[in-house]
Amino acid sequence: MVTGTPLETELRNRFLDPLDMNATYRAGREAIPGGIPGDYEYAGPNSLAPTSVDGHVPKTPEISVISAEWASGALVSTPKDILQFVQAIFNSSQYSGVRAELTKVAAHPAQDGENRINSGAGVFVWDEDGEQVVGQFGFIYPFSAQFIYWPASKTAIEVIANEVDSSSNPNFNF
Repeated sequence: MVTGTPLETELRNRFLDPLDMNATYRAGREAIPGGIPGDYEYAGPNSLAPTSVDGHVPKTPEISVISAEWASGALVSTPKDILQFVQAIFNSSQYSGVRAELTKVAAHPAQDGENRINSGAGVFVWDEDGEQVVGQFGFIYPFSAQFIYWPASKTAIEVIANEVDSSSNPNFNF
């Protein structure tokens, strides 16, 4: 859909303001009260980094890195706001069109052995013990955010982390 208005305006008007997501901002386009959250890399107790504190190396993320993710990862938010968003998408008739688009199965689903993991528009959908589960994972080094939602029980779990552990394997940051 082309509206001719900036993405952050559309997000704010369609989701953030109606859902009272008052702690969610689009990095690089909206002012973030208090600035961008700090982040850390756990390099291990033997780290030689001059700024290391007990193996944790504080970092200051560049707005250019975060905003470069545009719609796929340039949101700065909180678990509370993300849970409000997930609950609204999956429980409100107002967002039924969004829900249908998110969970629409792609033509070529991912396979994990015998398990079929359907990917929708930004989420994964799978069956767990006969119950549908929806999940999403996003990552901008060293931040990660994920949610898992069980529609039948309306249970949602949200995790946002601002640290990666590169001490055991620097090529694997999850």
